[in-house]
Parts: sequence; C-alpha cells; structure tokens
Amino acid sequence: MRRTLVFLLLPLLLLACDENPVEEPLTPNFELTDTQGNLFRLSNTEGKVVILNFFRSDCATCQAEAPDLSALHDQYSKEGLVIVGITMDGQAVASSFRQALGLNYRLLLDNGAVTNGYGVTTVPTNVVINREGKIYGLYGPLEKSQFEALLLELL
Repeated sequence: MRRTLVFLLLPLLLLACDENPVEEPLTPNFELTDTQGNLFRLSNTEGKVVILNFFRSDCATCQAEAPDLSALHDQYSKEGLVIVGITMDGQAVASSFRQALGLNYRLLLDNGAVTNGYGVTTVPTNVVINREGKIYGLYGPLEKSQFEALLLELL
C-alpha cells in the first residue's frame, strides 16, 4: 500500500519542484488616445510600474480616488511610476472630469475594448503592472496609503 502511494504521489512532488515554472505572459499592449488627442501605447512604459485606473466620471468613489492618484503621480513619477486613467466616457466628459479635479495624469478614451479585455466590470478598478510588464494585481478602490504600500514593493 505504501509503495502504491509513493508512486502515485511522486509525479505530483516532481511537478511541485519544477525549477522552470511557466512565467505569466506579459501584459498585452494597447493603444488609446488621451483627452488631448495624443496616442498612448502601453509598450512605451517598458521598465516602469504602471497603474491603469479604470473609472467613470459619475462614480463618487472614482472622484474620491482621483486626487490621490494625482498626488502619487507627483510623488513617484520620477521613480518610474506611470498612472493613466481609462474611461468609456466621451472626450468632453473626461476632459471636464480632469479639469474639475485638477488631475495631472493622462486620461485615456476607451471604446470598451481595453476595459473588456482586462475583464473590468466595476469601477474603480486598478490594474497594477510591474516593471517586467506583468500584471501584479487587480484592485478595487484603494486609499493613498494602500497604493503607497504597493508602490514600496514595486519601485
């Protein structure tokens, strides 16, 4: 009985000890236009930590989170942090949102392809991408201190 158990468990143990685990794929590249008509390519952020903040301008939680993201942008952009907001709001609505809150990071206009591609169903959703271009985590609304804790691990 013990021999049978060892032979059954041995393949599982060998798989668990694999020295060459399959790495997660890189985050898919995308291109979107920002509120000022400039093209943003995710591939241009190579080697940086990226926060993709999916939001809607009529979302109260999104409105509360946006100033914290601006503060983080000011504090950490020189260390390699890139923050972009992604919305399916129209250009005029997104521009008004940016101006009303005094945001200093880019807001990208999505037709739904990127939002759906990341599986976003609620806002705000924050996708954090590490310097290797892999998704580090997906998060709902976060306080500034929670963002900072993540950034301390990644920057």
